[in-house]
Amino acid sequence: MATEQLLDKSIVMNPQCGTVTILQDRIFTDEQGNILAKRPNIANSLTKGQLDKLDTFGKYKPLVIQFWELLAAHNPEPSNKIYKITKYTKNGGILGNLNGNGSTYVYSDFASGELNNGDSVTITGSDEPAYNSTWIIQKTHAGYGRFAIPLKFVSNPANKGSFTIN
Repeated sequence: MATEQLLDKSIVMNPQCGTVTILQDRIFTDEQGNILAKRPNIANSLTKGQLDKLDTFGKYKPLVIQFWELLAAHNPEPSNKIYKITKYTKNGGILGNLNGNGSTYVYSDFASGELNNGDSVTITGSDEPAYNSTWIIQKTHAGYGRFAIPLKFVSNPANKGSFTIN
């Protein structure tokens, strides 16, 4: 006579869609415990609307409940979001001639409205020490993913660093 067992292998939680999937192996053994047949990676997925099936997750049930509670909790955008800088270039416009000092464009991926003229940013981690400081943004071009800082262009270093909005 064969015995059927489901062995839990792993649990996958997907925060984008709120699903939880458990991967199991179905094993058939004889009376001595020898494996007669095995069906690997049987997937069983649940969404929060399927609470009636949650018992099928056995020992993982508390973990799944905690996962769904975390997804439901208020999750504001962090106030210290870090933006990776992709390059530095010379600003050739009006600010480029500001008092003869010039300015530098800093390129990064940020959304329109995240940065405004007059905002304060702190750049850190650049191989060019002159850029590592706190700056008041002179001109923002969100559509181009850049903003100008009041510093004459020095270089476009290998390690460009990152910035935070103050």
